[in-house]
Amino acid sequence: MEKPEPRVQLPSRRIVKTEVQLVHTRLYSNDRQQIRLGLYMEAEEGGLPVELTEEELGTLRIIDYDDDRNTVPMSDDGPAHYHGWSSQREHRGYDYYQGPGRSRLKKGSTASGRRARAGRTQYLYLSARNEARTFPLRPAFSIVIKNATFITTGAYLDATGNRERYPEIDSYGHEVLEAEAPKIYSAGDFTLDQDTYTPAIFDREVRLMLRPNGGNTLGIRHLVCEPAGMIHWEHTLPGNSVAYFTGYARPGETALEWHPGIHPGSTPRPEHISGPVQDIGTIMVCGRNDLMFNGLAPRGPILVRVIDAYGSDQTCRVSFVPGVDKDAQLVTS
Repeated sequence: MEKPEPRVQLPSRRIVKTEVQLVHTRLYSNDRQQIRLGLYMEAEEGGLPVELTEEELGTLRIIDYDDDRNTVPMSDDGPAHYHGWSSQREHRGYDYYQGPGRSRLKKGSTASGRRARAGRTQYLYLSARNEARTFPLRPAFSIVIKNATFITTGAYLDATGNRERYPEIDSYGHEVLEAEAPKIYSAGDFTLDQDTYTPAIFDREVRLMLRPNGGNTLGIRHLVCEPAGMIHWEHTLPGNSVAYFTGYARPGETALEWHPGIHPGSTPRPEHISGPVQDIGTIMVCGRNDLMFNGLAPRGPILVRVIDAYGSDQTCRVSFVPGVDKDAQLVTS
């Protein structure tokens, strides 16, 4: 009769229980949107419950369950990635994926049952580049405790690098994370909230919003106009001095940016909009009656580059409505 394999002598200070917390399983491959992954851990030393130190928690890493020798690199301060996947310690502020593969509480999460003792949940985040679309990832974790590395594929490495089985902490890699191409919206998905102004001198705030298919507003987190502004004269006949020009403010900010090649005339242009507007861009339209025609000033359209609430790049062009005199209406294209 074969003798049973002797049980491995585990380190005195060790992880004794793990639970993976995962709500979202998909994201856009824009290298900004993230998936949040949590690992609940219980530890003991000499058979007694202990708290993990901040130094130990700082060694937590996301690894590939199917090949746990490969760690998903941290990209907080660099461009490193693993088949397009990168990990971070902090949330970047973009909304989580909305659609199939979201809001499902995973087995082994905090709702799976009562725990025997107090533990600690530590969170990391994953982002994805285009390469990740062809490399679905089954995530696992590793953490270093007193020179021993515990791996939620059911193993640990001792201080010499010797590998031993430790099935009690196996997360079994049930969940597969997938990346998909970002949604790109057309100019028709952008809307301009504007009124008609007839006075020759005015300053008007026009809100630029992203409303896919005319539905709910999708937040704009970042916006830049190239060039920063444009100008439109009522006509180009000699002596004409009535013109309209633009600047812009980024979402959540009040400071206006202007094109240096557009002179505001004798009436100072505003430096700020009336107040910050979250998730919406602002184009300031100014009307003046003392701006002589200048063929070198940017006439438009302006290219508007935005990053939406999911972290994806979007673009549209904004110009003055062509052929319309005595009006300063804008249009997207």
